[in-house]
Amino acid sequence: MGAADRRASSFAAAWTVDELGPLEHARPMQAPPPSRVHIKSSFIMNGVCVRYRGWIDLDRLDGVGCLEYDEERGRLEDAVLRDQIECYNQRLRDFEEKQRAFRARHERQAEAELESITLKRRALSRQLRGGPRDPPASLSLLVSCASFCERPK
Repeated sequence: MGAADRRASSFAAAWTVDELGPLEHARPMQAPPPSRVHIKSSFIMNGVCVRYRGWIDLDRLDGVGCLEYDEERGRLEDAVLRDQIECYNQRLRDFEEKQRAFRARHERQAEAELESITLKRRALSRQLRGGPRDPPASLSLLVSCASFCERPK
């Protein structure tokens, strides 16, 4: 069996145009059967933009198809994803900034309240230990009530 015989018995898709002869001798394109539907659809599968190309025979419910990477759609989806991630990151930064401002304001308010309470306690402690003679209003009220309640014997 010679090289030409081996080529003749091999699959037709492996032949070159030179081996098949001029294109005029090629088989004319036939119209697809009416029950055959050709489909071309782009979608995202597992996070990858793909394009399905194929056909389905509606009578036999079988067909052939393939998935191809859709580079143009992939670039578009990637740009949309990057914009969305940047938007989320900006919103997160804004939220964290608001949280820091709220915490700082809350801490300042708590420190002011604590300082006020500490000053009041120190003043009361000095007065009770015999410090400067400015009795608190509640203490003078207590003394006047005690003297009023005493009865002569």
